[in-house]
Amino acid sequence: MLTGLFVIGTGLLITGFCWDMVFPINKKIWTSSYTIYTTGLAIITIAMMIYMIEIKQIRGGLARFFDVFGKNALFVFALSAFLPKGLALIKLGEGVNPWNWLYKKVFIHIPGAKENGSLVYALCVITFMWAICYWMDRKKIYVKV
Repeated sequence: MLTGLFVIGTGLLITGFCWDMVFPINKKIWTSSYTIYTTGLAIITIAMMIYMIEIKQIRGGLARFFDVFGKNALFVFALSAFLPKGLALIKLGEGVNPWNWLYKKVFIHIPGAKENGSLVYALCVITFMWAICYWMDRKKIYVKV
């Protein structure tokens, strides 16, 4: 099963990369090359997690990190959609709201390529979401349908 997942994931990754040469990867409009490429990444990631957690029995901080997200996946999905839209209603100046203020005032000024600031910003957002889910997990609060 794992070999199949790795082969399929690698195949999709290569297909998405090759398709990118004809039809560029664009997350905002979910191009087919983006979908194929990220599906390959997701399948390889799942295969690696199955291998590490189920076969090698590695259960450390990484497993706990994903476990916290998994227990409140619906909540973090909804929060990631509603929080930026809700904070966009608050204006701190011309075209600036609390959600993008930090990026424009701090992260965009990180030395190096602009992508570095964007990556650090994304990691901070993920850490913020994880902290909320971790708190909810400690308080035994689980959002379910």
